[in-house]
Amino acid sequence: MILKSYFPLIVACYVVAVGLFFLSTVVIENALITPDPGGRPVLLALSIAFAVVGAVFALMFFKGRLKRSGMTVKEVRMEAVAKLDAESMLADIALKDPDPDVRLIAQKRLEEIAK
Repeated sequence: MILKSYFPLIVACYVVAVGLFFLSTVVIENALITPDPGGRPVLLALSIAFAVVGAVFALMFFKGRLKRSGMTVKEVRMEAVAKLDAESMLADIALKDPDPDVRLIAQKRLEEIAK
């Protein structure tokens, strides 16, 4: 669970690292990548953009702005199935839906309608 909570920070750090790597190839030529002279300004701009965007996302993570808000897709699906009245659709969901929680709600809703 710790990895899941820090995943946005890990991605942000990776984006910063990619930006810094490509920035280093523009500033200091290495054996891994040799940019064309005409493409140097574009690579420089992209590498700076990657580094800045990654740093902004890391800052947003530390400020708590990357928290999930609202309902998840699963919660919306479960709520919609709980309100559904079409027996054929509910039966199809109860038998074929890949999510066991959604299938369970469809089964309970079918039982409610049958009573």
